[in-house]
Amino acid sequence: MKGQPLLTAQHQNALPASQWSAGLGKSLRTAEILHRSVGAPVNWEIRSTPSCVWVILTMSKSFRLGIRAVFCPTGLESARLVKATEKEMEFTAAGGLGKYRVRGTFIEGSPPMLRLTTVLTPDENIRITAAPRDLCVFDSRLNPYHGEGRLFTSQTGNTAAQAFFSPLEKEGGTVFYFQNLSGLADYFNHTAAKPGGCVGGEWPEAGFTLPLGEKPLKAAVPMTIADLFVAVDSGLREHEADAALMFVDSLARLYPLLPQPDWKFQDWPEFAKSTMRSLAGSAACTRVVNGKTYVEAYVGSTYKPPESMVQGALIVPLLEYAEWRGQEVPLLEELRHVPDSFYDSRLKTPVRWLADAEFTREERSEEEHRYRMDSWYLLHTLMNLGRMAELGMDNARKVFFDSLPTLMKVARHFKYDWPVFYDQRTLKVFKAETGEGRGGEQDACGLYVHIMLEAWTLTHDQEYLDEAETAALKLQDLAFGVLYQTNNTVFGAAALARLWRVTGKTIYKDLSMVSAASAFSHLWLWWLGRETRTFMGLPPLHDAPYVAFYEEAEILAGLLAWQDEMREALPDSFALLIAEYQKHLLTRGQFYFPSELPEDLVVKEPKEGVLKPKLYIPLEGLGGPEDKAGTVGQAVYAAAAPFILASYCWHRIEDVPFVFFSSYPVFDVEHAGDRRSGALTFRTGGTAQLSCVIRIFPDGAGEPSFKLKVDGKAARRSGKSRESPDAVSMDVPGGATVSITWE
Repeated sequence: MKGQPLLTAQHQNALPASQWSAGLGKSLRTAEILHRSVGAPVNWEIRSTPSCVWVILTMSKSFRLGIRAVFCPTGLESARLVKATEKEMEFTAAGGLGKYRVRGTFIEGSPPMLRLTTVLTPDENIRITAAPRDLCVFDSRLNPYHGEGRLFTSQTGNTAAQAFFSPLEKEGGTVFYFQNLSGLADYFNHTAAKPGGCVGGEWPEAGFTLPLGEKPLKAAVPMTIADLFVAVDSGLREHEADAALMFVDSLARLYPLLPQPDWKFQDWPEFAKSTMRSLAGSAACTRVVNGKTYVEAYVGSTYKPPESMVQGALIVPLLEYAEWRGQEVPLLEELRHVPDSFYDSRLKTPVRWLADAEFTREERSEEEHRYRMDSWYLLHTLMNLGRMAELGMDNARKVFFDSLPTLMKVARHFKYDWPVFYDQRTLKVFKAETGEGRGGEQDACGLYVHIMLEAWTLTHDQEYLDEAETAALKLQDLAFGVLYQTNNTVFGAAALARLWRVTGKTIYKDLSMVSAASAFSHLWLWWLGRETRTFMGLPPLHDAPYVAFYEEAEILAGLLAWQDEMREALPDSFALLIAEYQKHLLTRGQFYFPSELPEDLVVKEPKEGVLKPKLYIPLEGLGGPEDKAGTVGQAVYAAAAPFILASYCWHRIEDVPFVFFSSYPVFDVEHAGDRRSGALTFRTGGTAQLSCVIRIFPDGAGEPSFKLKVDGKAARRSGKSRESPDAVSMDVPGGATVSITWE
């Protein structure tokens, strides 16, 4: 592992000892042993050196993991054990900075997981100016390990403060590490330190380093300076799917123990109506070229031609929304020409930029050239053409199939390793890699699999299925590094699960789990108690410093498609995280609209287009607590998000006299009867550890009498809510069977 967090599973040689690890072996071997525990759940001990107190966990016969629970640069005066049992530990220390109290708890489950919390009470006001990382991998003699290590994933920017790694010898082990930044909210708020980028490492040192703040810690005020979870598993997780499962299982085990922002119901069908009015009523959102309507990428971005991906990004959710409402959508009718308008008959493929419009700005970005194509962009456009075809658009079907021979030729030319930018006419590559040594757009291959399966589903032509399999196998050995753009990675996961269902080959199911785990490794899984705009958010790109609404809504749609394909094969840990992701997106999605944010938190001049705060068009770019929103612009294509949330989370069923909402995904819906009397059953996503909200909205005069059951027992209704007083509400565990009868 190097100083900068890596996103791929890479082998790293040990660096020369840092000032924090030089001489550690000798110091630890002569240290005072405060406690030693042998047996369940793991062998561990507490050792006190002149400046540190270490908790050391045994990984295997050859390796131990050291956790620097206390660090006092001016030296420790004392260290004392308070309590030690098989499941708990507590010790204190005192030194030049003040007094420390450390509490540890072993969490039930396998592999063993320890939660360790350190509280410092300073003797005087102090500024933190430097701190070591809190983990070090040791050999059996407590020397820092000097062999190779493998880093699967670690924190990038504002993502969760986690790391997942292994020493690479046969008797190594696998370590999952998570620092609960929410538990350090007081530290961040009092010192103005930033939570991003605080977990990383220089092998064999890893883990968390206390971020430097602008303001001092105050004397005599207890402050939590670490709240970590660490799981150690003996042996290597050599298979990608095994590693992915350990990572997500570990994340799901600790998730219920994290502080959670309050959940608040948001009426997304009403947001969708407001967004539709903005789309239809503002000339800054759409443009007419040669008598045909197109959607702008960003509000007021008239200096570049309309873009193909932008049109499809809105058309597909509008088709689903129209079907959900049971009514035509006028804007959708105006956009039905789009598949033909972007098809280049000479190249026999869609192009990015509309041929009938020009660039009018002198300075252009690297993608703003007529035939320069970003690989994912073409694949996303074609994927949506396939989805349009499945939803009944005949011209989309024709363009989709007319484009496939060219697409397959290009894929084979690049050997399924898609570059960032290439010329559609000559296939000359302008930019091969997403970053030095990272390769091309790795997850674009998953989109290609999705397209081939769409073609196979529509025709059952074996050539498309064979092509899907050939491309899917190129995703092997990428591990967590598969992710370039999060929504594309998730759609790739859904395609791989579908390929497993069709072929019965387990490798595709395993690859789909790796893709989904890679997405979850980018969660922003923290909040500081004073804002909830980004908790459990997922960024659009592997290194994006912000979250974006279109990509998040599409991530949700992709995750639900993946879960539907996985069915009974989906591990509970994935089900829990998908359900919680949906729940939190439903409540925090409101903050993507400028009207829902304080004025001083919204940029005045975005990078793209102009800002019109009164429009119900989402901002692209919510960053950290102090970052202004909308740095990229007001994304018209992100207007798809309210339509996705409304049509996926509010459930309308023919002959049922109500619409029902669920904050968790819903599966296995069955009903019998008619509007006068009948029964409806469904299963909630998630797991029984956590619960969701169900609301029933009668849709006609004369409210029927409802009987509600959860797992066969009468359900208790919640109190009337202010935002939807006519609704019938109840809290329901995840993974439950809900029965609603009426008469």
